[in-house]
Amino acid sequence: MASCGSLTKSTAISGRTLRSCRASPWGITSPRSIRTSQGTASVTTSFSTFRRAILSFSGSVRCGVLTCSAYIVTLVAMLTLAMTLGEVVFNSRAVGRLGSLLFFFFGSLSYVTYLQRQPSVRAAIQAIRQQRDFLPSIFPYRGDAWGTWSQVTYLNQRHVASAIGILLLVLIFLVIRYRMRPKRAKAPPSIHSVAAQRHPSPAIAPLTSSDDDATRPENILEPSSHITPASAATEPKWANILPSPEPVAAQPNPCPEIRADICSENATQPETSPELSKEEIASVSDSGGASDSEAATEGATEPKQEVVAPMERFRDTLPGFIFSGVLLGLLPMWNSAVFIGAAAVLGVWFILFPLRLQMLAMAVTTGLIALSQMLYLTGGSGRTPMPRLFHWGYTIDQPTAANVVKYLGFTFGFKWLLIALALVFANSLQRRLFLAVSSLVAVAFCFQFTIEVLANQKFIHTWVIIANLFVAFALWRLWRFSLLRTTVPGKLIASVLFLLVIPGGVIDFFPIHNTGWSEVQYRNDPLIEWLKRNTTPRDIFLTDRFVTHPILMAGRRVFYGWPYFAWSAGYNASNRDRVYTELFESKDPWKVYHLLKENGIEYVAYDNAVRQAQFIKRPNQELYATYFPKVYDAPNYNGMVIYKVPDKPPPKLSNLPESVSNMFEGGKGTGKGEFDSPSGIAVDSNGNVLVADTGNGRIEKFSPTSTFISTIGMKGAGNGQLGAPNGIAVDRNGNVYIADAGNHRVQKLAPNGGFIAEWKGPEPGFYGPRRIAIGPDDSIYVVDQGHTRIVKFKPDGQVLTVWGTKGNGDAQFDDPTSVAVDPTTNKVYVADPRNKRIQVFDANGKFLTKWEMPEWGRPAGFEDLAIDAKTGRLYASSANINAVFIFDLNGNRIGSLTPKPPDQLEGPSALALRDRKLYVANMFGNRVSVLDL
Repeated sequence: MASCGSLTKSTAISGRTLRSCRASPWGITSPRSIRTSQGTASVTTSFSTFRRAILSFSGSVRCGVLTCSAYIVTLVAMLTLAMTLGEVVFNSRAVGRLGSLLFFFFGSLSYVTYLQRQPSVRAAIQAIRQQRDFLPSIFPYRGDAWGTWSQVTYLNQRHVASAIGILLLVLIFLVIRYRMRPKRAKAPPSIHSVAAQRHPSPAIAPLTSSDDDATRPENILEPSSHITPASAATEPKWANILPSPEPVAAQPNPCPEIRADICSENATQPETSPELSKEEIASVSDSGGASDSEAATEGATEPKQEVVAPMERFRDTLPGFIFSGVLLGLLPMWNSAVFIGAAAVLGVWFILFPLRLQMLAMAVTTGLIALSQMLYLTGGSGRTPMPRLFHWGYTIDQPTAANVVKYLGFTFGFKWLLIALALVFANSLQRRLFLAVSSLVAVAFCFQFTIEVLANQKFIHTWVIIANLFVAFALWRLWRFSLLRTTVPGKLIASVLFLLVIPGGVIDFFPIHNTGWSEVQYRNDPLIEWLKRNTTPRDIFLTDRFVTHPILMAGRRVFYGWPYFAWSAGYNASNRDRVYTELFESKDPWKVYHLLKENGIEYVAYDNAVRQAQFIKRPNQELYATYFPKVYDAPNYNGMVIYKVPDKPPPKLSNLPESVSNMFEGGKGTGKGEFDSPSGIAVDSNGNVLVADTGNGRIEKFSPTSTFISTIGMKGAGNGQLGAPNGIAVDRNGNVYIADAGNHRVQKLAPNGGFIAEWKGPEPGFYGPRRIAIGPDDSIYVVDQGHTRIVKFKPDGQVLTVWGTKGNGDAQFDDPTSVAVDPTTNKVYVADPRNKRIQVFDANGKFLTKWEMPEWGRPAGFEDLAIDAKTGRLYASSANINAVFIFDLNGNRIGSLTPKPPDQLEGPSALALRDRKLYVANMFGNRVSVLDL
């Protein structure tokens, strides 16, 4: 979309990532490049485009690119089909329109805590107006801490709206065909009964719709060439036409006040023309159909003859079902999540509804068309292994039945109350439809079709579009509810419930207006114009992994877009990660040049996003500036400089000098000063820092100025070798104690790394020892995490005492992660994060006290403690929320610590104190931070 020369942009992928269709998304190619655009000038998505178009506060918004219009059309079409389904199922345009409107209001209760945090109404209004992010959730689910992802799903999926539209269209067809099915019909009632139906009392008009089949004209028949002349003579001439859901002509005695809406919902009030004969009126009344319960009541007072409605030939009913099968068969390559969801819904429909032979014909058609796509999409190479299919509760962590109920309750909030009310009002058809559609929720919580964590959310998004129609139905029935000859109470209740549903959606409109990252200058833009003049759409750029990069807006390709999309499609993105990092960090120009040519890269665009990227520790722009010609300098674009990769190798290529390795830069790898998930740290008497390089099975030693000195140990199970070193401690003689969780032992090494001793632990032996601390008397304390206990040794390895069992009582633990000893009082502090607390013991393991640590609600398993006896402070890390908290030794919270910018904590997993400095091992960032105390 273009507004004043700006181009709205966002991520767009097709979402073909499920087990049955493991295709790479459009815009992601392999092996030469992974990109997020196919050379188009716009990468826009339906939901953000649509909302911006209809709700932009700036006023004039117009489509600048054809694809934008296409996305708007697909979303509008989906919403229109949702309206139509609501009208067909509930025989009310009002229900369809309201249900479609509710698409923009997911119903999550996340707004409750958001508003509670605001100090006043004025502050809340101001915060909402300045909101730049969608509301975070207080109920995080697997993979992300965001709430419902209602907006983000449509931001990231090009084709999901149109695919859902196809499913809605098929459901509309099935509902209509179900109502048109032949059945045993009642003989026409008298004119008096018709008149009684057409003019209900105003006092009871809002409640006259039936509880069973009042909203479906089930006796209506399609024309058939095999109807006998006699039957044809008695059938109404327009009996094959569905009754209009709303009056289209003035009636003799209209219902008072809100008659049009009442009549539109009540299918028991057929619309007739004054010109119709008495026989036709009677027939129409029968076509409109009373419910089965009403029919039984009427039969008791006025006996009727039963007639057998003529049936269509089976083959005459097939064309619509076959065409529906064709539409469904096209879905695997379009959006596989909706295809699988449609299979679930229609499978339950097959069980609950008649016309099963026609449904089988539709299924066969779908299978014939979809099979070739599925075989093609599942036969690719370079894929990572797919997970098991059945995975209970995959959508959330800790998927107990109670947590699933809590998650669904929070996500849809007050909509559940309205859905329950709608099911009370609903007839048999509507209830069975809801049951069929609810299979999508079962699929979302019982199956895992992809390695993409968020894929199952698409099933829930499809479900809520149809569930919104039931919400709308309940609101409409409440709105029309009459109590003591007044509808005011019903209108009041409906209004309150509607206002409880929409606040989250209203708040989420503001980030669309406020976020600047969704727009980029396009017309008369110097960089865009230069790219269009001097490069071709097939040129590949090495640059920042930003999904809305200006280079993409010019219709050019990037070597590596956002890796999540490639990974979620089943590709092994780690190999591309390695090449990408090497191209931006290597100091070997010969190697860099050949890697660029091997991957077809024509240009390298260096900007501040690359220079300051967390995953690029040692940027090598000097290499490109030395050996590659600079072709464009764009300081206004985040300091971007573009270099051209020449056709022939630059002359006199030689390695640039390697920078000195230090622990503050770190980086993931096996080289000097590099780490793989470090989870232990200690400082010796000389101020040297020892870091447990857990993934690489070694200890790296650095000087007090952070320069790399040496390596202790190597990966293995022999003496002096390490499986997965975790906690480290250094005694006053410089001996190093290592908790080797991988080999289930503690090793004692000399200062030079020589092997001294190995301790397996008391019976039944250590199982994943996590941390080590040394007391003032040189005794050794070990956290035996696997056996939920603390083991105390003498320096010679003799066991002194053992305490702790699994549980949440005093002196019990649930996966303890750290132990620290106060050298002044000899008190022992144990981190018990799963129980959200720190426990305090004397030197012999006697329980003394405890205090709460609510921030440890979702522990990462590496929470650590460090004690500063001189200041009486205890420091506690939380790897899950990237924080270090400060307490006094009585458990009083003092505050928290953060490093000086631009440094930041990335999974703080281990702490060590020395000379008023707190050293922090970042297991996710693969480096060390230092905090001045």
